[in-house]
Amino acid sequence: MERAEGHSAAVCRGYLRFFATRSTAEQWTGWQADLSGAVLDQVEAERLGAEIFSPLLTAPAQ
Repeated sequence: MERAEGHSAAVCRGYLRFFATRSTAEQWTGWQADLSGAVLDQVEAERLGAEIFSPLLTAPAQ
């Protein structure tokens, strides 16, 4: 995987989409022929977000 540099909002902007329902998300992904990835439910998204961003939210050891 390619390493991205910069603010998290700039790094994630082209990769995250939020939908009110799974069916809407799946419909949208069906229209995107060149898209790869997965539709996550809220629990999965929160878990992945914590895995990716928790180092940014943790206070440095003193």
